[in-house]
Amino acid sequence: MRLPTEIEWEYAARGGLDSTAYPWGDLWQLKRANLWQGQFPYENQLRDGFYRLSPVDAFSSQNNYQIYDMLGNTWEWTLTKYRDYDDENDTKQRYAVKGGSFTDTRDGDTKIDHIQVRTSARKGFRPDYTAENLSFRCAQSIHTNTKLNKGYEVIRLRPPIHHHSNEPHEHIHHKDEL
Repeated sequence: MRLPTEIEWEYAARGGLDSTAYPWGDLWQLKRANLWQGQFPYENQLRDGFYRLSPVDAFSSQNNYQIYDMLGNTWEWTLTKYRDYDDENDTKQRYAVKGGSFTDTRDGDTKIDHIQVRTSARKGFRPDYTAENLSFRCAQSIHTNTKLNKGYEVIRLRPPIHHHSNEPHEHIHHKDEL
């Protein structure tokens, strides 16, 4: 078991959809994610029903893979080293986190600020950073010579736009999902 790479995380978040803003598509839906509504940290209007963290199954699954909480609630660690795309000389030791957290709106304006929790949103945190709104998911590597159950195959993933990584990217899919 290991952390997913940034590319694997985005692939899982999109649930088979290609380059969508959110796991469920391109239109923002307030009731799909736990985000702060109000002036952070002073007032939360609780339109999503939660003051801080929400349970994993508090919202319906967010995508076609039936995965919960890919956006909102907590940032999630990835195995990918973070580098600021706009700074070629960025050498700080950080790892990419994905998904946004319940605190990620400026003054609770989800009409504009949901852009901060798009599937492509990313931040870089030092490995020793801890916070209530930071968590992880597990991934498992599958070797291409592994015998797969009938109907499954390994596919190669394309990196998202502006991704500067040469990590191997494979994902196992049921053939009917392609």
